[in-house]
Amino acid sequence: MVDEAVWRLISGFGDSGVILPLVSAVALCLAWGGGGRLALALLLPVAGCGAAVAGLKLLFGACGGAVAGLAQASPSGHVAMSLAVYGGLALLLARNETPARRGLAAAAAALLVALIALSRVRLGAHSPGEVLAGLGLGLGAVAAAAGLARGLPPARPAW
Repeated sequence: MVDEAVWRLISGFGDSGVILPLVSAVALCLAWGGGGRLALALLLPVAGCGAAVAGLKLLFGACGGAVAGLAQASPSGHVAMSLAVYGGLALLLARNETPARRGLAAAAAALLVALIALSRVRLGAHSPGEVLAGLGLGLGAVAAAAGLARGLPPARPAW
């Protein structure tokens, strides 16, 4: 059985103290390398996802966790933002690679997000429904990033 310390470590990869500096650094590197529009295609959906999570957390908190009879306290911000960031990075940075490399990037992001989602439930931080709500928000952000990046030139990070 996996130790609680390991679940906390995994969960930490979805913490805003990790993913926000990561996405900011990648966006700066993209912009510095001439990919300012691609950086925006990453940052805008992540910011929108963060705003949606914050708004829903306030809504559920203000309503005592029972909006329209839902047995849910709030969507998982760790899961939503992890999918938005790691999924967005995989999508945008590997979109002009070979199908095998795109698949590998997507699989790596999916595995990391799945582990973070599982960790939130295992640690008792969120219910499965709250994790699914977070996944829905994160998927929306990845879809928005894909739409914003459509037709943009390949990523050329300045690292």
